[in-house]
Amino acid sequence: MDSAPLWQLISDSAKDLVQQMLSVDPKQRITIQEVLNHRWLRDRDKGLRIHLGDTVEELKKFNARRKLKSCILSAVNSSKWYPYDDSNADTFSDFGDDEVSSCGEFIF
Repeated sequence: MDSAPLWQLISDSAKDLVQQMLSVDPKQRITIQEVLNHRWLRDRDKGLRIHLGDTVEELKKFNARRKLKSCILSAVNSSKWYPYDDSNADTFSDFGDDEVSSCGEFIF
């Protein structure tokens, strides 16, 4: 578990809890009461304060990308989307007022 890149940022106490919960032998597996009393859950407020700012920033980035993707798909799927040529050069002039009006500024 420690060698996987995803686990590098995980605390030792969290890794310990997961390992105990995933024990194959039911006699060795941690009980629910032991889970609730585990040091990682007891000290969870400390960990939350440390990583909360980073998590919030990542969620903001994720939501901005999701919204951008949605707006791009709305624009591409719009009935006003045409390949550009001289015969319909002004078709883009009124694009977006109805289909993608919810697409505003994006913060990255």
